[in-house]
Amino acid sequence: MLHGAFVFRFIVFHRSSTGPSAREAIGQNRVMRRCVCSFVICLSSASMLAFCARSRGNELTLVGLDTDPLLDRAIFRRLVSHPDHHVRFADSGAASSNVDAESQTDDAWFIESQRYGADLVEAGRLCRDPQIVELGWKLIEWGFARQGPDGSFPGTGDPFHSTSFFVEAVARALLVTQQTNSADDRARTQRYAPRLSAAAHWMLGPKVLPRGLNNNRPYAHRRWLLAAALGEAARLVPDPALVDLAEDQAREGLALQRPDGVNPEKDGFDVSYQAAGLMFAARYYTVCDDQALRASIQKMLERGLDWELTKIAPGGQIDVEGSTRVTNETGRTGTAKTVDYKAIVFALTYGAKILDRRDYHSAAERVARHLRWIKD
Repeated sequence: MLHGAFVFRFIVFHRSSTGPSAREAIGQNRVMRRCVCSFVICLSSASMLAFCARSRGNELTLVGLDTDPLLDRAIFRRLVSHPDHHVRFADSGAASSNVDAESQTDDAWFIESQRYGADLVEAGRLCRDPQIVELGWKLIEWGFARQGPDGSFPGTGDPFHSTSFFVEAVARALLVTQQTNSADDRARTQRYAPRLSAAAHWMLGPKVLPRGLNNNRPYAHRRWLLAAALGEAARLVPDPALVDLAEDQAREGLALQRPDGVNPEKDGFDVSYQAAGLMFAARYYTVCDDQALRASIQKMLERGLDWELTKIAPGGQIDVEGSTRVTNETGRTGTAKTVDYKAIVFALTYGAKILDRRDYHSAAERVARHLRWIKD
């Protein structure tokens, strides 16, 4: 264990996933240089690392957002009961499109596909299911086993955007682990925070960041994804560079919102990506310390969710007509993109809690009932 003031320096190594099979388990200078990732953390005690992950004062945390009877019944308990309904995975820990990529060497792989491991960790911790938690970390470990010495993930498709998803997911899994007072809090943080830091700082590299931000231009939700990824990571590996870029991305996201509440995707609206962006914005809200920015995010969330309500029928059906992306694009698995209903339920439930808007919660419940995620 760590005691007293310390300086923590690390080199990123790559380890393969170990332990029982998934099926058995459940039935830059801010950037790294060359082959060494070096990061220095100075803390007065080991407990400070956990403190960085928790809310300041009485502010809302990620677990606070997730603690809701609707989310418990409609999402978390269903995920714990049937994780294979949430994501396809192999005994190796490969998930989603990476299951095929692993067995067919000519198939592209994406580090983002391993983000579903964080969803399992999150649900497992909230539902107190250690087997699901372990499965989640196994999926995350599969991703980190493919991390390069500079913090990148060599060979992944769409490297900047895909890494954004994975960084957000790993940071969220670690924060939820800390905020639920898990017995393995310190061990998980000590194992994964250095790797998380390496990935986040790779994204800030002078040859990486400009291209990544340029590719993100047509998509408003990516501002909020990146803000959440770097903001959450900064709670675990404190670095002003991460905080600053997260805030910059949030301000860009705010500026992109249209008067009617639309956060544009490819010069139009998309009912599914609107919700995904709002979900990430709510998560970023919990780690943002700039009070003026937090107030602006609240207003953005309200306008954005008010618009989202116009696309939800009384029976909970989602109107996708006119959306620029969902049903019009192909996803990583090679099939047409469909509505991310979980993102819609998360965004509305989070918004209800942040903004004290009961109508958002009611809309989320209607969607869940329409999907028969809750039946009574």
